[in-house]
Amino acid sequence: MTETIPVRLNRETLETIDLFVKTGLYSNRSEAIRELMKRGLDSQEELKQLGKLVKIIQNLDSAGKLNFAGVKLDREFR
Repeated sequence: MTETIPVRLNRETLETIDLFVKTGLYSNRSEAIRELMKRGLDSQEELKQLGKLVKIIQNLDSAGKLNFAGVKLDREFR
């Protein structure tokens, strides 16, 4: 499932996206923005892991103990 969201971009960013579309790297602006955002988010693995840890903390049970059920981290952090 996808959702449509409004996004404001500065002129330089939009010109770059338009260049990617014009040269055929992407078929339209939406595809370009979607794929570039995905690549950017995928490159932030540490932040994604931090987000998982925040969810664990938010899921403290009523006794104040961490509930790790259903949570799988991709790697260990030291």
